[in-house]
Amino acid sequence: GAEHTLQLDQAIACELQGYLQAGTLDTEEDPLGWWKPSQNLFPRLSILAKKYLCIPATRASSERVFS
Repeated sequence: GAEHTLQLDQAIACELQGYLQAGTLDTEEDPLGWWKPSQNLFPRLSILAKKYLCIPATRASSERVFS
């Protein structure tokens, strides 16, 4: 119920705060390479990282944009 939602909100806020304090990567570093060992520290955020940082399987959609 409401208590579980509050605990989840607090866990997410704590995870996000830890991520924001972790610092930034150099431009040459691979973001997915950083997330692999960091997924245990940031389990919820790592799910989003995998979703939004993944490499597309095809170039078809990007080719349509530039054609």
